[in-house]
Amino acid sequence: GTHPTGGMPWPVPDVLIQAGAKLAPNPREITCQVCHTPHGSSNDHLLVMGVESNELCTSCHDQMRPGMFREGGHSEHPLRPPVRAAQKSAIAAMGTRVGTNDTLICLSCHKLHHGQGDRFMLALPLKESEMCIACHAEKQPLFSTPHDLRVTAPSERNRLGMTAESGGPCSSCHMFHRYARGPESHPLDKRGMCITCHQDGACAGEFAIGGLNHPSVTCTECHDPHETKVSHFMRKPAGALCADCHGDKATLFGGAHDLNLGSDQWPLASLSTGDACLACHRPHGDVDTGLWRVAQCGDASASDASCIACHGGNAWGSGGSLAAVHPQRIGLDVDVGALPVDFTKDHSSLQIGCQTCHNPHGGESSGLLRIVSKKNGAASICTECHSDMRSICGTGHGDVSLAHAGLDPIACGPCHSVHSDASTLGSGLTTLSSPGTSFSNADAQCAACHSAGGTARPPAIASHPDVPMYAIRPGGLAGALPLFNASGDVDAFGRIACKTCHTPHGQPMDRAATASMSPAEKRAMRMLLRPFLPPNVCTTCHGADGLRRFLYFHDTDKRRGDIVESIDAD
Repeated sequence: GTHPTGGMPWPVPDVLIQAGAKLAPNPREITCQVCHTPHGSSNDHLLVMGVESNELCTSCHDQMRPGMFREGGHSEHPLRPPVRAAQKSAIAAMGTRVGTNDTLICLSCHKLHHGQGDRFMLALPLKESEMCIACHAEKQPLFSTPHDLRVTAPSERNRLGMTAESGGPCSSCHMFHRYARGPESHPLDKRGMCITCHQDGACAGEFAIGGLNHPSVTCTECHDPHETKVSHFMRKPAGALCADCHGDKATLFGGAHDLNLGSDQWPLASLSTGDACLACHRPHGDVDTGLWRVAQCGDASASDASCIACHGGNAWGSGGSLAAVHPQRIGLDVDVGALPVDFTKDHSSLQIGCQTCHNPHGGESSGLLRIVSKKNGAASICTECHSDMRSICGTGHGDVSLAHAGLDPIACGPCHSVHSDASTLGSGLTTLSSPGTSFSNADAQCAACHSAGGTARPPAIASHPDVPMYAIRPGGLAGALPLFNASGDVDAFGRIACKTCHTPHGQPMDRAATASMSPAEKRAMRMLLRPFLPPNVCTTCHGADGLRRFLYFHDTDKRRGDIVESIDAD
């Protein structure tokens, strides 16, 4: 237990000689008088120099340097770090001392006489890590966990050949002055604190860091090897830990996708995590799954695969009554605004996924829609891409009007359906209805609401006499009043239908135009009338009277020329 004397690999340093050290005939020999002088010393124990600066020890042991496990501006042993009050008491209990200003010195841990721990002359034994736990009692919960190699890898040795049993559990990762094992850098562990064990072929190879991991973080940002309160040595429960960086996703907690609300519809792999974030995500993934818990399947993106795992009946091509029917591929020239989309595998087009329209982390909107504005309501999710339809929000088909009528306006319902049985839909994802034989397919969509017993007041007259007609300006051109055949398709030799005079989405107008409108003009917008630009289908037969008949088409009296003429005469 006493510092060894006799020969050593190097001569006694000059700094000790200048301080009063006495040399033996062999300058490489340690004697008592190298450290002690029997006459004239003002230092404790007749030492040739004081111990406060550690120079008495480091003069010979200059190879001792800070360890590997401390970052930032801290200093490891033996570079005089400050000690806490509890640590100062522990040092006093060991019969050692602290330096000036309560700093750690060599003789805080070592006893040059009556030391323990084999050749290390420590104040306490290494076995059971008594020397470490004396000052770092908060780390003791690590014992008997997977990070206690006495349990998981009893034959594993550190760089000095010590096992966790002989050197204590702490010695597997820590040494007082040097690395416990050679560090191996990794993008997630640049200082090699974890990867030395957590790699293939090492003692923790079954928990090796894979090729796909959470980017831009280090192991110890999420994990604390001494933390035992949370599984996988995480610093906090996974949800709280994720929310520290991903605060914008915290709307998940308490929402429809919070696994902890008691739903039993989650896959077993998700339920077993017990965590709202880990139900879908994995911070350490593989090639098949990435950072998702569910592997990608078919053409679905990795994020969609996680949705489809629970919502299989809502997937494209599922054939269910709520299958996704919106086109999945769109052109590269489509402006999708703020909505997230992926490229197809061949990058020839864009691919809409579940998360293009839905936010799985929740929100205030019904159906977890990603965008719902206060001005345009739930139609905003559609008009983000279909910007030419935004004028609908100021018409009688707007979000507020439909809701007031008791209809569901979510995502341009009730006229359109993004999730539905494809066999029940018409073009443009419009919902089909069969209001009666008096309406053609062209009018079926409108008559579903604008009819007796419907949610909107039906017009007094809803049809034009069934006479042969010809649209001299083809449908689709500016100012055209399109005609429709019995199948509901635009046809130059068709008949007048609701959409001949009305456009369900209103007229495209910019904000400046609508802001300058008078109240009467804004009320007129609600009628959804197409512009009357002659020549058109009305003026073909009615000539100059066409505009009046266009305006009073639904009025039983005013559309009759003879009554109008008598009124004019009066």
